[in-house]
Amino acid sequence: MSDRVLVVLFPGCLMLEIQDALAALRAEYPLDVATAGGRVVKSGDGVQLTGALALEVVDPAAYRCAIVPGGDLFAPLHDGETLRVLTGIAARPGAVVGGICNGAVLLGAAGLLNGRRATHPIRPPHASPEQIETLGPFVEGATFVDSAVVVDDGIVTARPTATAEFARALVLALEAED
Repeated sequence: MSDRVLVVLFPGCLMLEIQDALAALRAEYPLDVATAGGRVVKSGDGVQLTGALALEVVDPAAYRCAIVPGGDLFAPLHDGETLRVLTGIAARPGAVVGGICNGAVLLGAAGLLNGRRATHPIRPPHASPEQIETLGPFVEGATFVDSAVVVDDGIVTARPTATAEFARALVLALEAED
């Protein structure tokens, strides 16, 4: 199995949430960045980010891990290519897929949280009633755990403030699958 890590970016994503994970992984694992269409996207803090790869051409078999930041995820929630890539990577034996903050909601949209324990921000007091109504259905299949980070069978979810813990959990999950 390839040891490559795919970083999935989208308009409004929050790079701050995955910077610790990228720093922890880049020494051991090659990192690739993908966006819908390989387009430049503007992060939630206004930085222009370039996807070296188009999600439409990503082969999930080429990756051992995928990382999804949080942010404004309404566009990727309904992007079939993003969901295809995430489910394809997660289906591989020994794979690790991580989502922090709203990135965990995107994992839920891909069906990866069904029957698993997970943490996510779609609960009071972190989410408004409107956010819970709109995004709640994507995480309904998960058993919510009130924890900074949750690891369940290769799926890593984390609160937005748990960036260092998220990074550590991804590294440990990858090492455990070696």
